[in-house]
Amino acid sequence: MEYDIVIIGAGEAGMIAAISAKNTDENTKVLIIDRKEELGGALNSNITVGYGNKYLRRNYTAPEYAQILGENLVDCGIEYKLKTTVLEINDKKEILAVNEEDGIFTIKAKAIVLANGYAEVPRGMSNIPSSRYAGVHTLGNAKDFVHKEGFLPGKSVIIYGASDISLIFARRLIIEGAKVKMVIDNNPYEPTDEATIEQYLGDFNIPLYLGYAIESLTGRERITGISICKLDEDNKMITDTREYYNCDTLIIAPKGRPNRDLAEMAKIAIDESTGGPKVNESYSTNVEGIFACGNALYIHDFLEDFSEEAMIAGKNAVLSLKGEGFSNMALPIVKGSGIQFVAPQYINVGKMEDTLELSYRVDNKFENKKLVVYFNSEKILTKELRKVIPGIKETIIIPKNLINHYKDSEKIFIEIN
Repeated sequence: MEYDIVIIGAGEAGMIAAISAKNTDENTKVLIIDRKEELGGALNSNITVGYGNKYLRRNYTAPEYAQILGENLVDCGIEYKLKTTVLEINDKKEILAVNEEDGIFTIKAKAIVLANGYAEVPRGMSNIPSSRYAGVHTLGNAKDFVHKEGFLPGKSVIIYGASDISLIFARRLIIEGAKVKMVIDNNPYEPTDEATIEQYLGDFNIPLYLGYAIESLTGRERITGISICKLDEDNKMITDTREYYNCDTLIIAPKGRPNRDLAEMAKIAIDESTGGPKVNESYSTNVEGIFACGNALYIHDFLEDFSEEAMIAGKNAVLSLKGEGFSNMALPIVKGSGIQFVAPQYINVGKMEDTLELSYRVDNKFENKKLVVYFNSEKILTKELRKVIPGIKETIIIPKNLINHYKDSEKIFIEIN
């Protein structure tokens, strides 16, 4: 079984990358593989409006958007295999997969795009004691109950873990008839901007407890309540602040992590700060002909955030078949003080567009600071930061002519000061 391009992952990023590849060269033979039974990935676990604006310039619900992208795949003549699990890939771009129809089979690809998203951290890693009661769910599991199966996981709900996704789901639970008693998070700073918090929590009178952790759960067969404590500066519980709240459902919304197993099999360099592959501005990894995009790189704030990078990855996968090399990692981008991660991690100056959009996330809450960009040790750019928090990805634009001027630099270095 041979294809020009194989895309692993049939969510938004994978489908857009496939369509971009076909639009670049309609004769390219493209295959999408996904372990789930339907196209759409995480789009199928959401029913909210607000999808498609960046890619289609129209506003759809998540399922509508997934359906339209799926129809575009068919119109482009793109093949896909669902309920198919990739067992192995290697740096020769050979893919070992399995499904009910074909059994175990091998695909030889000329180029691969990793768009296989991220995984929730298992609830057992959340450091909550006695979490085996009925009524304790991960966020993804609870979303499937509501959005796919059409029933509530419980009536009196507490959510542990504040992010844009969990705040949106808190509102959805209220709309569906549950009572969300609170959202709790270990971090002492806001998970997102104030307007978003007000929209999803404030308007529905849902309290947000920041800088708290769950000390214990109570219940017999099903959870009946939790005890929470405030955390000190060393993230240790202050037991004198213990509070108890009744509930019949606890939804754990831990931080996700990119699915990196396949990347590691292919000997792709991993960025430990993101958990995903290191890429350059072309979304090429260090292995020639293997690209990555979407939540397989790092956890994006919203699904819509990676439509452009998926288009770039799909286009460049096709161009790599025509002899263009993309895996040059000549100029590294290094994170410094105050920076949690930066992406892309490298620049191939010869392949970049007129500007480079550098994405980064800070590692703490900062107010009235500056982002500083150095070429080697020379300060080149600064950006005023009125207020930044880890929950919101930030960007800075670096012009190509500036990079060309300092193209002999050994590194680009960014920090908060």
